[in-house]
Amino acid sequence: MIEKPILLDLPMPIRTPRLVITMPLPEHSDAVREAKIESMPELTNWMLWAASNPRIGEEKTILTEALAEFILRENLMMLVFTHEGEFVAATGLHRFNWKVPRCEIGYWCRSSMTGKGYITEMANALTRYAFEVMKMRKVTIDVDSENTKSAAVAKRLEFVHDYDDLGGIVIPNATELRTRSVYACYDPTTLPPLEVNW
Repeated sequence: MIEKPILLDLPMPIRTPRLVITMPLPEHSDAVREAKIESMPELTNWMLWAASNPRIGEEKTILTEALAEFILRENLMMLVFTHEGEFVAATGLHRFNWKVPRCEIGYWCRSSMTGKGYITEMANALTRYAFEVMKMRKVTIDVDSENTKSAAVAKRLEFVHDYDDLGGIVIPNATELRTRSVYACYDPTTLPPLEVNW
């Protein structure tokens, strides 16, 4: 059990051979908004918030609020960049149960950055961070069962299929029940090798 999450020391950024994962800052808003607009045709299939393009100024508010939640350890949104500074993805550690403790990795990838292995590399690093820095005992990746690309990330990382939750996914304009598939890691030594530091 982690009694006072707000006191957790969370060193940032997290670095992998190709990526820099950092807390959200208001100055990242233009890059994130641009990536959302670029990726909206794909994101609308999977993300409840992707029903419309972000309005000018909206992203700065979102990232400022996310930074406040990060500081309070309520929700840990993070942003992913290449070493050259190009925005790749939004991710984070969410849905904490500090009594276990456990958390979930969430993410979306910029459309022009898909297919390069960035999300697998990022999720590998975040899983290690959750176990080694935050002392989590369980880390999950929850996906729409129809999102085979996202499920493939969990499988490449050797997460085990934990359970399915029919009706556990809500998507705009969906008329049928969608299934949330939950993949879990209980032991970071099962992850593929990765050089990562923070």
